This record gives sequence, C-alpha cells and structure tokens, in this order.
Amino acid sequence: IRRVDVRLIAATNRNLNELVKQNEFREDLLYRLDVYNLHVPPLRERAEDIPLLAQTFLAGLRAEMDKHVEGFSDDALAALAAYHWPGNVRELRNAIERSLLTCRGKLISVNDLPEKVHARRVSISTSTGELVDLGESSLDEWLAETERNIILQALEECDGVQVNAARLLGISERSLWHRVKKLNIQVGRKVSH
Repeated sequence: IRRVDVRLIAATNRNLNELVKQNEFREDLLYRLDVYNLHVPPLRERAEDIPLLAQTFLAGLRAEMDKHVEGFSDDALAALAAYHWPGNVRELRNAIERSLLTCRGKLISVNDLPEKVHARRVSISTSTGELVDLGESSLDEWLAETERNIILQALEECDGVQVNAARLLGISERSLWHRVKKLNIQVGRKVSH
C-alpha cells in the first residue's frame, strides 16, 4: 500500500450553492470541495494586473514561438487595460499570442492587438482638460449613461422630489420629466436604477 498526500483544487465561475438548490450539483460533493474558498475577481475588475499578466504571457510565448519581441507600446498597454475581457485571463493570453504572431517590430503595438481589443476606443478631452474614455460605447450611448447617472444622483440627493432635482440640475421640471421618461428612470421616494 502506498500512501499519497494530495490536494484537490477545483475552479468554477458558477454558484455551486445555487446549483445544489436546483438539483444540478451534488450536495455531498459540494461539502467535500468546500473546505477553503478563494474568490478571484474577473480580469475586468483587476485592470492593474493586466500589464504584469501580459508581460508574463509574452515571456512564455515568445520563447515558445522563438520571437524576439521585447514588450508592448504604451498605447497597446492602455488598450489592454481598457478592454473589458469577457473571456478573462484565457482571452488575454490568446490576444497576446495573436499579437505576437502579427508583430513585426520589437514592441507589440496597438495595431498588433486583436481588433476587438482596440476597436472603437475613443478618448475625448472635456472642457476641463480631463480625458474621458468612451470604452466600446458610441458617443450617444456614453452620453445617455452619463446623463442617466447625473439625474439619478440629483434625484437621490433630493429624495426623489423632481422639482428640487430639476432646480439642482438647472433645468425645467418639464425637461427633467422628459429625460426621466426617455432614460426609463423609476422615480419615487426611493430612486431605482
């Protein structure tokens, strides 16, 4: 008989407790696995990790592919950090691999990145000189979301009283009413998003 000391590490993006309630996952197996939980947030919530992960993937892949690429341009790193990464770390690794295949210089440029990573990324400068990243939104989508957030904040500050919120925003009550309707904001004593 040989004794073996092993530790099992399991990863999922699903809520196992909910799956047990829905009879889609065995409860006894959950209790065997549920010794220590480690929550790793999605990559889009850890933008500060992206440059280090990108460099790590690049180091491994360039050796594997025998490519002499040293790093990333500042624009490429900015595009990587700004992208929302629905495929998480796997998608980032694949994007680095694709970029390495197309790169002809010493640095991966923004044009070497997959188009979806840098497509429609527009930064605008406001009248105060602040740079605003539109992300993947169109200007109309970004403006509607910004307007919605400002109105919600004003309504919250005024306990849902539209007359006071309109005054705070410097617009007529009628104008606020039209905007609330257009943006589908539910108004009451408790403002809902």
